[in-house]
Amino acid sequence: MKQYRIKVALSVNPATGVDAVLPYLDQIDMVLVMGVEPGFGGQKLIPQTLEKVKEMDRLRKEKGLSYQIELDGGVNRGNLAKIILLWREQQFFVETSEKM
Repeated sequence: MKQYRIKVALSVNPATGVDAVLPYLDQIDMVLVMGVEPGFGGQKLIPQTLEKVKEMDRLRKEKGLSYQIELDGGVNRGNLAKIILLWREQQFFVETSEKM
């Protein structure tokens, strides 16, 4: 796909371990870490998914890769400060439907 200049992304659901995407990290442009189970609006952020963001960043640095990391789902005013602190270290994108 990259030969056609198509960006490649993977989505990682909360129950999916980081090890499931390891074989593909050098082939992707972005990994989307789902902070909630997809398909059901209004869910609370699953705290363990923030650890997944940290792990994806650690692997990116360790392997010298440049894929983007995005966190989607469960982001709101109540957890935004924690996410911003994490963002300062890991540099990832955040998606939310909540008006801030």
